[in-house]
Amino acid sequence: TIGKMTHKVYSKFLFVILLTLGCGLNTLHAQVIQDGITYTKNAAGTAYTVTAHGNQENVVIAKEINGLPVTEIADNSFKDDKKLKSVTIASSIQRIGQFAFLGCSELSSINFEEGADLTICRWAFNGCTSLTSIVLPGTLKRFDNNGHFKDCKKLASVTFKENNKLTDLGGYCFENCTNLKTINLSPLKTVTIMRGVFKGSGITSIIFPPKVESIQDEVFMNCASLANIVIPASVTTIGQRGFINNTALKTVDFEEGSLLNTIGSWAFHQCTNMESIALEKCNHLTTIKDRSIRYNKLSKVIIPKSVTSIGDWAFQQKKDQNPIKYIVFYKEGGNWSDISISTSAFAGTAVNLYGYKNVAGKMGIMDDVDNGDGTRGKETFVPIAPIEIKENCGGYTTYFNSNCTIQLPETITAYKVVSVSQDKATLFALPYDTPLPKSNPVVIKGDAGIYYPRILPEDVTPALTGNLLKGSENEETTTGGTVYYKLSLNNTGEMGTAAFYHASTGGTAFTNPANKAYLALNLSLGTTLSLVITDTGIKLNPKTNQLSNVRYNLSGERVNESYKGLIIVNSKKIVIK
Repeated sequence: TIGKMTHKVYSKFLFVILLTLGCGLNTLHAQVIQDGITYTKNAAGTAYTVTAHGNQENVVIAKEINGLPVTEIADNSFKDDKKLKSVTIASSIQRIGQFAFLGCSELSSINFEEGADLTICRWAFNGCTSLTSIVLPGTLKRFDNNGHFKDCKKLASVTFKENNKLTDLGGYCFENCTNLKTINLSPLKTVTIMRGVFKGSGITSIIFPPKVESIQDEVFMNCASLANIVIPASVTTIGQRGFINNTALKTVDFEEGSLLNTIGSWAFHQCTNMESIALEKCNHLTTIKDRSIRYNKLSKVIIPKSVTSIGDWAFQQKKDQNPIKYIVFYKEGGNWSDISISTSAFAGTAVNLYGYKNVAGKMGIMDDVDNGDGTRGKETFVPIAPIEIKENCGGYTTYFNSNCTIQLPETITAYKVVSVSQDKATLFALPYDTPLPKSNPVVIKGDAGIYYPRILPEDVTPALTGNLLKGSENEETTTGGTVYYKLSLNNTGEMGTAAFYHASTGGTAFTNPANKAYLALNLSLGTTLSLVITDTGIKLNPKTNQLSNVRYNLSGERVNESYKGLIIVNSKKIVIK
């Protein structure tokens, strides 16, 4: 019995020894120290991870150990190493863990070898305050989480290689990099600039990715040196606090064809030196959220016709600052109720709101403005008439507006009447690019349709000289003469007979429609004054149809289609080469 018991004990002891030896064989080379760096084999036994170091100044991460690849730099592995000055990241590395080089204040050089797809995790190089430049590899595929190069105060140059795989910039990636002035993101395929990427940085200029669609929350928050920004046409959204507290920001522009749809809450709040924001280029903008563009030095605000919602305090100004002088709404037709405008949207701002006359209803904030200090106020609405050219008047109409200087569309031509004589009125074409001052009546020529002029409340273009036309803002009886003429067709409405006619028997006073012009003379020069354009000397016979697209040279001679040089077609100068 004793022998049997001894045999059993011996057997168990031998089994334990064999098991221990087996485990030793399985863990052989599980941890290797090479050049002061500790490499630990993963559980599957397929790769090594950098897990510790020996406080070296210059580190080169091995590409492989014992024939297995080194694929990862573990979390915290070099954290707070105050001796580390340079590191070379092997091409085999696929992941740099969170906090891996956090607080390495002497680290000034990082060399990435091109190789495997790479992920850089959060705060990986946070606080590397001696780092001045970085060239990120084309194999960098992902910034995981946020704060990757946060607080790298001396970082001045960041280079992204062409054809890289990066699809987005990690949140707060370059936050507080105060020496980072410029950055070129054009090599990136990203469509989103993630939250807080350049928050508190020294950014003064940026080249955006070509297809960027979104500038997320806080991206340029507290960028104290950013003075001008041009938002790419592809951007549809500017997130909350996107540019908040950028006290150096003066101008915000948008590329032509902007697709911007939404400006988030607080987006441009406290940009106290901002003098202009070109919202008039944003023809897809629908939503301006609360507190988004307040406390600044704007003198004017243009609201595109596409806008349907303006939130609380969106354009609020402090009473001790220069208030916005005017706000222009480019809404075309419809009803003011189509736009949701908070009663506090323009608190402490404009005296005058400008908009088109053909918008029905009444803007609510005209009678109820929340001033932000417990008091209520009103705004004054200044209506600007659109220009309507009817099909049945040969492309002619008259126009008068007494409220504001305007810029006419390029597709129509304006004329003043410079002289009258027996049976004719001589018209002089105004340059298309010259603003039309308020209270200056004109004859308009163009295709049938409704035209919406640009509204220019601050323009001080001098009044037209030598213009015989008069007009009225509202429907009223003509004054200023004894014989009156109205632009129209003949009494049978015959096409091609546009001219100035007596509007009533004997040319007596008549009721002039709102925003129309007329001739007021002190003697009759006949019942009909045909139109003569001084550019060509061509007389438009009110009894015959005007030829369309007929060409004339500057001497008033008709020419054929082979004629080269400066010609007149439909009262417009055209160069044929």
